[in-house]
Amino acid sequence: MTGKVDIVVERQWHAPALARALMRGNGLGRVFTGFPKSRYTAQGIPPEKIRSHPLPAVWNLAVSKLGLPPALRRNEPACLASSVAASRELSPVVTCLATSYQHLFPKLLSRPVVRVIECGSMHPEDHFHFQQRARREAGLLWSPELPGHVAEEIEASKLAHFLVCGSRMVVESYVSRGYDPERVLLCPYGVDTERFRFHPREAPLGRPIRIATVGLIGIRKGILRLLRIAEWAQASGIPLELHLIGPVDPEAEDLISRSSANCHRLGVLKGEALVQALHQADLYCLPSYEEGFPISQLEAMATGLPAITSNDTGGREAVTDGTDGIVLSDFTPEEFDARLRPWLSDPTLLPAAGSAAASKARELYSLDAYSRNVGSCYAVAGELAARALSGESIRVSHRGNA
Repeated sequence: MTGKVDIVVERQWHAPALARALMRGNGLGRVFTGFPKSRYTAQGIPPEKIRSHPLPAVWNLAVSKLGLPPALRRNEPACLASSVAASRELSPVVTCLATSYQHLFPKLLSRPVVRVIECGSMHPEDHFHFQQRARREAGLLWSPELPGHVAEEIEASKLAHFLVCGSRMVVESYVSRGYDPERVLLCPYGVDTERFRFHPREAPLGRPIRIATVGLIGIRKGILRLLRIAEWAQASGIPLELHLIGPVDPEAEDLISRSSANCHRLGVLKGEALVQALHQADLYCLPSYEEGFPISQLEAMATGLPAITSNDTGGREAVTDGTDGIVLSDFTPEEFDARLRPWLSDPTLLPAAGSAAASKARELYSLDAYSRNVGSCYAVAGELAARALSGESIRVSHRGNA
């Protein structure tokens, strides 16, 4: 790998995995974060590599706990961006996770660094419209009008030299909106297959089939679609339980309370407790309205769970439809009859599908595979950084800003 890479992240997300992948190629500069150092040292990142700026996050936590006016909250991404921009020494490549780039990139225009965004979701406009579609289908207030903060995020993204995307779906979302295909790089994520170890399962005979989902239980995350599956199964005489792993959004809680679905709220689970919960399930479901490339699905597949995934997500790219998972588009009873009924009516098919899912996770989505992908992507960025350091003017990724 050519040169070092600084990571800027106000949220945890997959930053530790990216940092470890860069470390394998001796390519990690520093991790600038809004969380305490312990979040990253606990995951193998050397403390000397971490520049932590947790005060805004601590302040906002206090505002929430004390019930103070929301106007007192600090803008965490903006605060982190100011701290990074004030650093005298930055690595030749600076990559941003989440939205800190919106505040940071304008501050770096005069500095000879290559600006990269790790895109975990589709283009902000596509992401917004999927979010509004989810609200509309759930009967909630929604808006077709793009808000100002999303427009600002879009303009800032045009200042990036490279976009690193977890799925082809995300790549296509940006390319279709004018970003240079040569600057939009595909880098599928990886999963720790030792931690999320394969667990052979017996067919769920004589008990309800357990479908697990992990993450925020919310509207955009597809809780309405998940409830539709459970209600269809109930009407079809198929015993089924939903195992909801994660915090439940209040709007989602309202939908759940009005549904006849058999829901088990398992709460937030981490570490071995999460692995054990996945081992107790028979299927995994990712019903989201837009998801770049869901690590939670890869983790579930690694444990031996076939994945029911939405066609609106990059998760469809990890599934061989009908072999180790099922891709759903409409989430209607007619689609459930055609696609889900064969598996749910004959659950003896599930163990083989789960074994196929685990094999795929080990072969294609291991941390070793992810590290190789990271090395390839950031080698390209490093070569561009060397040209920038020599004084060459480097065009950005969006063709309209060339």
